[in-house]
Amino acid sequence: MQDVARSFIDRMLPPAGRLVNLLAIPESLTDEVALRLYALAPLENISGTQFIEAFKQTSFVQPRNSEWSLNIRVRDAFLSLNAAPLELVQRAHTIMLDYVETAEPEQAGSIIPNYIYTLAGKAYHQAGSGKTEEALGNYGAAATLPHSGQQWLATRLGREQQRLGIFPPDQIEILFLQAITLYREGHRSQAKPFLEQIVAQGQSSLAMAMALNMLGNMVAAENPKRAETLLQQGIEMSAEVGNNQGVAIGQHNLGVLIGKDFKRLGEAEALLYSSIAAGEESGNIHHASMVRHSLAHLLNKPNLPERREEVETLLRTAIADLKDVKDEGGAGQATHTLAIAVSRDTQRKKEAELLFRQSIAISEKENDSRSMQMRLFSLARFLIRAADSLTEGLEALERAKAIAKSFGLVNEVKKMNDFERTIR
Repeated sequence: MQDVARSFIDRMLPPAGRLVNLLAIPESLTDEVALRLYALAPLENISGTQFIEAFKQTSFVQPRNSEWSLNIRVRDAFLSLNAAPLELVQRAHTIMLDYVETAEPEQAGSIIPNYIYTLAGKAYHQAGSGKTEEALGNYGAAATLPHSGQQWLATRLGREQQRLGIFPPDQIEILFLQAITLYREGHRSQAKPFLEQIVAQGQSSLAMAMALNMLGNMVAAENPKRAETLLQQGIEMSAEVGNNQGVAIGQHNLGVLIGKDFKRLGEAEALLYSSIAAGEESGNIHHASMVRHSLAHLLNKPNLPERREEVETLLRTAIADLKDVKDEGGAGQATHTLAIAVSRDTQRKKEAELLFRQSIAISEKENDSRSMQMRLFSLARFLIRAADSLTEGLEALERAKAIAKSFGLVNEVKKMNDFERTIR
């Protein structure tokens, strides 16, 4: 398709080359937008309407509901022409930017392409019109949004502008967009090289602060010392750029990491309580609840009986708040941890069993088989060891093994078989 497009271009007169270069600028088009761009480089004896209608009949164009767009390879070929002078290209981007600032939302998808209303679209046309600093701010803001197609679009448009020379290959905001999109899609190993590139630059920015935190989490298992350094740097840089939420997240991650060393329990506890306070101060109750769960998990140790009451208070508060913010999955995790905490008291067997079963019920409701397998195994161990209910415990164990086998969790199956051999 790209070769066909180039052949088409080679046979065209220079004015037509300029025109298709301009028509390739928008990520998606409507007839309204195409006609305005046509007016920047009109052809002799052909009206805009005639040209657009004929152009839409070619194999280069693909419909997109009430919008239309160029085949991605054709669009790349037309953009790489550089047939239109910079002044015309910037005017085309300015037209698109005018839509961003003046168009009414009800025009989206009919008169104006939908992508115009995203941070990705705004950043793209700001950069193309010469407003690169404003564009980088919006590319950076797109990266911090909840995971959606916006990050994917911003990444694609940002990389396109790197290829066109608008941004350098090591532009930190574009690198971070690529990293966070891959990270959130579960491709962490692919995200890691981008995060390493960002960290190596050493620039003071929001993207750098977030990259330090993400990379610190990723290397924690293989290199805890480096992870601690990265997380501490991430906290400091988040504070430097005024990202209080980043500070709170970094404190949470660092507290969990160093809390694995019992000798540093006090240090870890201070970080986690500070993170809880930051979450509450900013109104992020969900964050505060998740950190309470982490802190309770850290303190829920057999050799810390004096902290049991504190552990229960942390968990019950977290469960109530997580339910308030409609995070049933998080509430289920905290309920499971509370069940383990209560089960340490031999006088509270019924209460502990009820909590185990409540956490399993939440897994079933959320259709989360993996967590249900772990919680059934916990219930089985409790019933067999603490509640002396061998039959029910074995039933729970068999259910847990069946789930683990269905997911191919060989190590989990082995762990449960080993436990079963201790009771036969």
